[in-house]
Amino acid sequence: MKISLNMFFIAVLVFLLVNGIFGALSRRHFHTVAMDKSSRTLSAAADSAMHYLQPLSQESLQELSKALSPLKPYPNSFFMILDKDGRYLMHRDSAKIGAKTIFDPTNGRYYPDKLTLGHEMTAGHSGRMHAKVAKVLCLICYEPIEGTGLSAALVSPERDVLHRYWHLRLSLSIIVAIGLIIIFLVCRRIVARAFEPLELLQEQTKRLSEGDYSTVIPRSNVNSTIGHLQNSFADMQETISSQISDLDAAIEEAAKRNDELQKATSALEDAIRRRSEFVANMTHQIRTPLNLILGFSQLLRDTTGADLSHQEREQLLQVIDYNAMALTRMSLMLYDSSDRGYHDEMVSFTYEPVSCNEIARECLGYVNRYFPGVTVKFHTQVEDSFTLVSDHLFLMRSIREILFNSSKYSDGKNISLRITANKTRVRFIFEDTGPGIPKENQEHIFTPFYKKDNLSEGLGVGLPLTKRHVILLGGTLELDPDYRKGCRFIMDFPIEDPTYQ
Repeated sequence: MKISLNMFFIAVLVFLLVNGIFGALSRRHFHTVAMDKSSRTLSAAADSAMHYLQPLSQESLQELSKALSPLKPYPNSFFMILDKDGRYLMHRDSAKIGAKTIFDPTNGRYYPDKLTLGHEMTAGHSGRMHAKVAKVLCLICYEPIEGTGLSAALVSPERDVLHRYWHLRLSLSIIVAIGLIIIFLVCRRIVARAFEPLELLQEQTKRLSEGDYSTVIPRSNVNSTIGHLQNSFADMQETISSQISDLDAAIEEAAKRNDELQKATSALEDAIRRRSEFVANMTHQIRTPLNLILGFSQLLRDTTGADLSHQEREQLLQVIDYNAMALTRMSLMLYDSSDRGYHDEMVSFTYEPVSCNEIARECLGYVNRYFPGVTVKFHTQVEDSFTLVSDHLFLMRSIREILFNSSKYSDGKNISLRITANKTRVRFIFEDTGPGIPKENQEHIFTPFYKKDNLSEGLGVGLPLTKRHVILLGGTLELDPDYRKGCRFIMDFPIEDPTYQ
């Protein structure tokens, strides 16, 4: 009875293996058929779109939507059309048409596959991919619409695509289950007759069970169950020798793992060393302004009004104020670079309309307070009423950090901030003249805690944090590699609700 059960379980395992392989192959086949069907449908839709969308208008889009509705290959499929900026011109959700883009900031946080799809479509590529749309896994085919600069996509929920596949799997499972029951009954009857004379091997198996593996079990030439069983025990002894070899191999593997452990230990020691260097650098960066504040404060406290002129007193207060602001700036950057700071940043964003000109002037005032002898030229192509939907605090800190670096590390003579905009994007362009950033260091400037040497000023987190803030706000921050007079940073943001006219 036990043997027949074992054989039945083996048959079940084989069925599950075959069923899994068949399921994977048939699922892939259904996917391939669905993709081919969707591609043909999308090509036909794209051909229709070329005629309806010349010229492009709201009426032509409505007519195209009616024309494409009968072409849907599945009940819940829908067509989607994007312009070159990723804006929806056709979508199942009418609220998104003309008002939203596929590059909405929330897509990067919750649906990164949609951003990939947006980049592929706006780049004029064609292809296929899986992505989640409204929390539903979908098969998506996309290709450009020739002569229009637009790109179309056909989105089909996977549950619709595999509807017939699941019905097929259910039917096959029922048939195989009946077959397994028949196999079990047959195996039970055969095993009951074939394994009666097992007592012949009782003595030898008893010795083996007592641990006496020195007994040599001869091989049998009898073509029967008992003969096969005897040969199996002989194979078992050979396996013991093989296990000894495996044990040697395990010892060798253990030695290899010890080497890997030593390497990991070395890496840990290197990390501890770099941490110590960072703590020492941070201590130095904080101690310098702190010593100035304490020294000048002591000087002001120990001197009378007649000992210092008004100008000297103002200069001392200015130095104290500068270094106090430097300490505040470093403490904010250290907190932002921590895990808790990143978490607080993610949950504290408050999006609101922010005047680009007003926030630029606010940042210029902050820099003038830090560097009273440095003049930053401000040029803008937008009106004061022009706004960007963003988080005021983190946008201000991002602009402030770039201006701070320009004022501190350039020659201080030709620093400028320009604001430009079109119908979809707004740019903050920062330029200065001076030594700039060496080409070999440019690829590392956004790496946290990177410094070209231990003697360099700063903590190495200002630009990396700034870029992180800009990306979380939905924008980009890049260093212009073609600018040779100093440094030029370009901060670019999409305009979700443009007021640009």
